[in-house]
Amino acid sequence: MHEVRWNYGNAVSDETIRAVESRLGIVFPADYRDVVSRHDGGRPRPHAVDLPSGREVVLERLLPLDADRGEDVVQTAALLRGRGAWRLVPFARDPFGNFFCFRCARHGPDAIVYWEHETGGVTTICKTFSDLLASLHFPRGGSTSDRAVRGSEPT
Repeated sequence: MHEVRWNYGNAVSDETIRAVESRLGIVFPADYRDVVSRHDGGRPRPHAVDLPSGREVVLERLLPLDADRGEDVVQTAALLRGRGAWRLVPFARDPFGNFFCFRCARHGPDAIVYWEHETGGVTTICKTFSDLLASLHFPRGGSTSDRAVRGSEPT
């Protein structure tokens, strides 16, 4: 497992987190709350994730909780609900308009899923946000900047 480094994120208050939870009618998992409180809107490195099919996707950035920072969690949740995805709460996106989401059951989030905007298809990735972070890796055949961050190859 690689250490996850976060770029471009901002700290967000517990009050902001609680306000978003209230608007969405959920309680975020503690592992997600911990990361987003320090890296709201952040971009992780490494940032690739393998779906169960073996297909590699990219977790580009966390969706901000702070509504003043553009495409945020609440706005995106409304978009997904408009597409019939009532049980999904998005928390991150890829570069192509797809979202990483908490799938919610009665008792709260029960899985991390990948929602594809073209089809509305949902793929279960893992159980927890911590599991997702532990699965992050550098893209296979990654870019020069990825190799530089990894330090495994000269640039």
